[in-house]
Amino acid sequence: MASGLKRLTKSLEEEAKPNAFGRLAAKTLYTRIAYGRFRIEQEIRNRPEILTSPITEPVFIIGMPRTGTTILHALMHEDAEHRSPLAWECLQPYPVPTPETFADNGQRSQVEREFEQLFRLVPDFQVKHHMTVDSPQECLGINMFDFNSFQNLAQYYMPSYLDWFNHGADKLATMRFHKTSLRYLQSGGVTAKRWLLKSPVHLMRL
Repeated sequence: MASGLKRLTKSLEEEAKPNAFGRLAAKTLYTRIAYGRFRIEQEIRNRPEILTSPITEPVFIIGMPRTGTTILHALMHEDAEHRSPLAWECLQPYPVPTPETFADNGQRSQVEREFEQLFRLVPDFQVKHHMTVDSPQECLGINMFDFNSFQNLAQYYMPSYLDWFNHGADKLATMRFHKTSLRYLQSGGVTAKRWLLKSPVHLMRL
């Protein structure tokens, strides 16, 4: 995590050079991500049994971008035996959802307001990529908490971070944290037979 954060901030400052709005957006985003990681780690320290909970035969959807993997993910997500990380969970993972709070909680409401603002600013966003607060989220969202995610590159011009992401990042450590994150998300009792996961980036990690 520390290596990714250092690469990210250096590349943001020296290469992306965001304007005032971009700097504010970056500060808001990465403060949230760092705080989310802190709370996940804190919860695991308080409840170490989270790390022993089983994850059985997760399904990974992989494929090149813009080839229909998102709609396949959405279709398979309709199966009650599948559990996907949702968009709001990946942005606001704390506190961990329970069956009683999963559909209605403060985190979800906050992300819903933020999405409404985003769609007003970018009216054709959902034409390019359908997304709602309850959409199944790609693994990119979880990988953000390890500061090793292609999502960063979709938002800012950071060639040195891209080079590190492709050639220097510890992919195994990121996938280990990915597993920890899934265990954390299921620790509140919102479970299914298997996790349903999706990201084209997994092609690089096989």
